[in-house]
Amino acid sequence: MNTDNTQGAAEPSPASAGSQAVAWWVTLPGRDFPYLSHIQDRALFCQKDEPGSEVIPLYRSPTLTNAEREAIQTAAMVYEQGAKQMGHVEDGKRAVALRAMLERLG
Repeated sequence: MNTDNTQGAAEPSPASAGSQAVAWWVTLPGRDFPYLSHIQDRALFCQKDEPGSEVIPLYRSPTLTNAEREAIQTAAMVYEQGAKQMGHVEDGKRAVALRAMLERLG
């Protein structure tokens, strides 16, 4: 399956940009400080060159488009109505979870 969402030299969408690593944190055994690399190949080379090291990808905070934010707000509203009108406890929990997620994402 092709997951490339770019078109030519275009940047990925804002929503998917948050899911691509922007740097790599490399722990090095026997050293008091880690190594930070903005180049994945360099981070992986350190891991290969230093047995016992670990490479951890670092990501930007995910962002939502206006359409995604609106869709989540609408879903939360529908779940909330289901909870009020039908007494569905799970729907109320889903509405709270969706609103909390929107709040965390800014």
